[in-house]
Amino acid sequence: MLTMNNMKLLILSYFTCFTFIASLAQNSNYELNEFYTKAVISETGKVPYMYSVKKESVSFEKKEKLKRESTQYLNAIDKLNMLVKDSTSISETHSKKLTKFNQLNKVKDLINSFLKSVKPYELKKEKLIEAQKIADTYQESLLIYADDKINSKNKSKFFVLQLKSLDLKIHLKKIIWKVDASNKKPENLNNENFKNIEKHRNDLKSIKKFEYYYGPSKKNSRNALVLNKKIEDPITIKGEFKAINDYVYIKTKTKWHIDNELILYNEIKESAKKDIFSTLKKLIKNVNTEELYLVDLNFLETYAIDQNKKEELLTQNEIKSIDIDKSDQIFRSMKSKKRVLGQ
Repeated sequence: MLTMNNMKLLILSYFTCFTFIASLAQNSNYELNEFYTKAVISETGKVPYMYSVKKESVSFEKKEKLKRESTQYLNAIDKLNMLVKDSTSISETHSKKLTKFNQLNKVKDLINSFLKSVKPYELKKEKLIEAQKIADTYQESLLIYADDKINSKNKSKFFVLQLKSLDLKIHLKKIIWKVDASNKKPENLNNENFKNIEKHRNDLKSIKKFEYYYGPSKKNSRNALVLNKKIEDPITIKGEFKAINDYVYIKTKTKWHIDNELILYNEIKESAKKDIFSTLKKLIKNVNTEELYLVDLNFLETYAIDQNKKEELLTQNEIKSIDIDKSDQIFRSMKSKKRVLGQ
């Protein structure tokens, strides 16, 4: 009597003879054939879960997450820049005033040097000429020296003054007193501003620089794996197969996925709602046709022939003459006492 185990062994032996003779190196991971699958179904009484899987282009709109400097940070930068600008303006103004103060003091020094010098007038008048040029530069109405080229409008007045050395001396001393009275050292108003700038820079460190926002929606498309049709008769599925990966399919359409779309199990986030996913399945592929199927995790181990174990199984059992029921349409008998491998 032909038992189910003998049936499976015989089927396995039959197909191994052909594949082994053809080439020992052309084995894939698993082989599905109608005889072996039928034998397992008959033995277990269970038709395996099996769905074909198709590739489908999915269109969706996605808002891109963008980064920009925060409004608070930009306002703080604007304020800092304004403080720095004001500080620069104050510094420039102070620098000009300080330069004028120093130059007018130089006017005094030049006049004093002229008055103290015992050299003849012609040899020391250059000091007065330089002092007059400085005064003119800062638009100070001071008569220190005049001739045809310098301060010419006051040439006559200065000519009269230089006729008498005492009159010129008295006039020049009055110039010094006038400069002393009006030329005050400018106060640096920037000290307080510098403190504000430093404080603002420190405050800026605690302000969040960037903020995130979503830009306009963009239409995109991607390739998805989707359940197609249920395989009602798995016996019809034949060929060399290999496992791809563990997948689940989504039961309910979401923002980013369509109904029955396959998702890699290791890509599911911990925070995801588990009730929208199927139980864990395995995706397998026909290595020749590249057709895809979703099956139970142990499908290949249960309903397919492991190519790596064919020869091992055959060396453990002798192939004997076995009568097969004609309705199975496999073959009537097979006689051989030789082992396919080892002897």
